[in-house]
Amino acid sequence: MVVTIPMSTSPAFKQEVTLDERPYILEFRWNTRGSFWTMSISDRDETVLVSDLKLVIAFPLKMRHISDSRLPPGEFFCIDTQLSTMMNDPGRNDFTQDRKLELVYVGEGE
Repeated sequence: MVVTIPMSTSPAFKQEVTLDERPYILEFRWNTRGSFWTMSISDRDETVLVSDLKLVIAFPLKMRHISDSRLPPGEFFCIDTQLSTMMNDPGRNDFTQDRKLELVYVGEGE
């Protein structure tokens, strides 16, 4: 299962998503000082499972060495199909306007 995570134009937002048949809350924040996005993953009760994962292009975001069975078993990736920008980290509006990046979750076994 591949799920595209919808992003917002807001610099801080939360959303509930179902990944591998389990509900999670994803929280995104734009770090103005460092010019990067972070993502935190919580369970449905808003217990934080992992916080402040930096969104980067073409690298798994959920660090594999985190062994917590409450986390989604798959992996998150930022996808950039433009060859000219694919090595640049996501900017403030790159998911919704400028580059049209996608944040995807690739389920276990995909």
